[in-house]
Amino acid sequence: MPINYKKISEASFQKKVLKWLNSIENNYSFKVVKANRNGVHDIISCHNGVFKATEVKKESGKMTSLQKYHAIEIELAKGKWFEVRPSTFEEYKKAFML
Repeated sequence: MPINYKKISEASFQKKVLKWLNSIENNYSFKVVKANRNGVHDIISCHNGVFKATEVKKESGKMTSLQKYHAIEIELAKGKWFEVRPSTFEEYKKAFML
């Protein structure tokens, strides 16, 4: 039976992503609960000395223009950013480890 990704809430999926991130060696990750800037990504990580930000979306979610702006700023600073949703979780895990 195929997985119905539309039924997975963003909050429960975010917990799953954070649990996986915290299981990785040489990685420090935390959920951003409140930031002094709008559009900050949901999860911030330092993996093998590299700054990585993850925006978690439910299957139908879309990044806001402000989140896209922060993604560009992260790239300009030589960091990495990711947008992950339930259907792309396996690809995200591979990309995060690079």
